[in-house]
Amino acid sequence: MKKLYRLSLSVLLLIGVVLGFKYWSIFGNPFAPKITLPKNGQNVIYIAQPTISRFSVTYHAPSKSSALGDRDGIDYVPYAFINGRFQQFKTDGSRNEDFFGFGMSVISPIDGSVTEVKNPDGVNPIGKMGATSVGFVVIKSLKDEYLVLAHLADIKVQVGQTVKTGEALGVISNNGFARMPHIHLGAYKNGKSLLIEFDRAAIEHAYQQYNVSEK
Repeated sequence: MKKLYRLSLSVLLLIGVVLGFKYWSIFGNPFAPKITLPKNGQNVIYIAQPTISRFSVTYHAPSKSSALGDRDGIDYVPYAFINGRFQQFKTDGSRNEDFFGFGMSVISPIDGSVTEVKNPDGVNPIGKMGATSVGFVVIKSLKDEYLVLAHLADIKVQVGQTVKTGEALGVISNNGFARMPHIHLGAYKNGKSLLIEFDRAAIEHAYQQYNVSEK
């Protein structure tokens, strides 16, 4: 009787495991957080690259920040491809000047008009956030989207100025709440943050036009 009881429990356990895996494979992990993806480009802004270089991006963690230009933002870091390696800096990255992006020209990634400009009051030491005020440019697109480019210096545009994609805005620096030279990109429309995607065709065109190579 005990053997039959144990056998029944084993069979029930096996059936439970099989059904559980089947449910998991069909419906996904029931304990995973719900993720809502944008539909048909909704809540997404497509931009060209803001530098003529290879680059990498890091997406900000989900934020409840009240600053629309910060929510769903990304950090954009130019790099070089040297001797078969991707490198953000020339030696050990202990100085701003060591980063390939530091002082690199920043160009407008969209067509639009400049709505805000602020020049920084200095440059942060590597690793020290907030030592200086932030430099930034805000551009309003033809679709009423606002794009923020922050941690810039030597800004060349003015409020009210019309800019075209590829037009110079300033240079990459390290200021405001930044630890290293990079560009912060954030976007919003109608009081809601936008996800940022790069226009692959525009990137490939830039690489061909300016002969950006990985060799």
